[in-house]
Amino acid sequence: METNNDMQSTLRSLHEMVERMDQRLQRLESGSDPGAAVDESVAIPPAAPGREGGLEFEIGERWLGPVGIVVLLVGITIFASYPFGDAFPPGAQILVSYLAAFGMLAVARGWRTSFVFTAHILLAGGVMLLYLSTLRLHFFQADPLIASATVGLAIQLPVIAVGFYAAVRRNVEHLAILALLMGLITGLCAEGIFGPTAIVLTAAALALISGPRQWWVAMIVGLALSSAGLLLWLLNAPVLGRPLQLVTEAPYIVVHLIVLFAVFGAVALKWAHEELWTPSTFLLALGNGGALLVFSLLAGDTQFENGVASTLTAAAAACLVLAALYWIGGQRPLETAIYACFGYVALSVAIIAQFGSPYCFAWLGWQSLLVISTAIWFRSKIIVVCNMLVYLGVLFVYLVMNPPDLATNLSYAAVALLSARVMKWQQERLTLQTDMMRTLYLASAFVIVPYGLYHGVPASYVSLSWVAAAGFYFALSLTLQNQKYRWMAILTMLLTVVYVFAIDLGRLSPVFRIVSLLVLGVALLAVSLMYSRHRRANTHGGDVQP
Repeated sequence: METNNDMQSTLRSLHEMVERMDQRLQRLESGSDPGAAVDESVAIPPAAPGREGGLEFEIGERWLGPVGIVVLLVGITIFASYPFGDAFPPGAQILVSYLAAFGMLAVARGWRTSFVFTAHILLAGGVMLLYLSTLRLHFFQADPLIASATVGLAIQLPVIAVGFYAAVRRNVEHLAILALLMGLITGLCAEGIFGPTAIVLTAAALALISGPRQWWVAMIVGLALSSAGLLLWLLNAPVLGRPLQLVTEAPYIVVHLIVLFAVFGAVALKWAHEELWTPSTFLLALGNGGALLVFSLLAGDTQFENGVASTLTAAAAACLVLAALYWIGGQRPLETAIYACFGYVALSVAIIAQFGSPYCFAWLGWQSLLVISTAIWFRSKIIVVCNMLVYLGVLFVYLVMNPPDLATNLSYAAVALLSARVMKWQQERLTLQTDMMRTLYLASAFVIVPYGLYHGVPASYVSLSWVAAAGFYFALSLTLQNQKYRWMAILTMLLTVVYVFAIDLGRLSPVFRIVSLLVLGVALLAVSLMYSRHRRANTHGGDVQP
């Protein structure tokens, strides 16, 4: 009996439990249960602070802290530099600034986990104050504590190394830029070879630690700052109160320039993204090549006897080598084209500086053929198009501003014909239609050959030389099976006819008049017979090329 009662009691308890669970579920579904557990993963987030509150915290945390640290640095720097006299000697001032620097570094270390942003700012300020205190040991004092300039410069290098170490250890990009700034100040304070060496070494250190960490902002800013530092050094560092003038005794400055150029270019190639190009690598290549070109122009007379020509030749070689590395090592067409174009510009200016006008124009023409050849190797549409425009522009300047020279004229014609032929021969390596550009090259040859012969051979032989040129074009058409050369031959023949009847008949002696007419007539008749033979061969199924 008791067993039945116990069983009934258990069943009632289970029934009441089920009812309570059912009621609980109903309250949860209706949302009326104040005791229901809240799922934090789907809870409504608290209301975001208003615009004023957000701006308030942004200014309070992100702006006032850096500004306060800058104000503190300025105050301590002025204190360490102010001439208090015997009441507070310079040694004591520098000691106080050292203590303040180490204090800022200690606070930055203590706050590195709790106040990360402020700790980074304090770390940068402490490193900068440590460097300024070390700088004051020799520089900017009438009676320095360290008399030797060499020692005064050498003791700054460990502080700069500390700045780079802190940037790597804390993975903070702006600390690397700050370390570079300290290196630039050291270089500007130095004289002789130590100045540019310090600038280049600190810039190279920045590039080498920035590349693996993808610090592209530091790379671009570092290139700009190091270039500005070298420029200020070449101009005798006028920011330090020295007279503004170009430093004419700059030993190995060209080597420094090329090393700086090579380091930034090689690091960017090593650590560039897999994309064909990025804005960062584009700006870096543009700034790197431009800096080398500008500094080569400025520093040309400081090292070589023939000055700018040799410096720019070295810069051109460096640019072309780096362009080849970008193509071979990374297949990066944009940076390859940028460095190659800077190299060609440097080589063009070197040719102009070395040979002068009008002799430089012949060399510039042959340089165009070199550009076409390397552009085909690089498969660069940019270089091909730019080279054609430059070639036509140089040719126009030569024709307008210089007296005619037969050798130069014929060299330009040869360059045009060879360029068109090379583009036709290797057109499959280029991903653009080159027919129009080849036509422009051939058109320039068609113009320059009669022009050059007109001014370069005796007047009695002008028409005969034009007939010879037409014959040369016909020979090319037969050899290369190209219709364009036949059109050049025909147009040259027609131009010769106009010239003979308009000019030769009125000014030549009877003998040359007869010779010109006979040669021209025979040539025209031969061409006509050749085309007639070709037409008959086609009618009878032959295959004879005119």
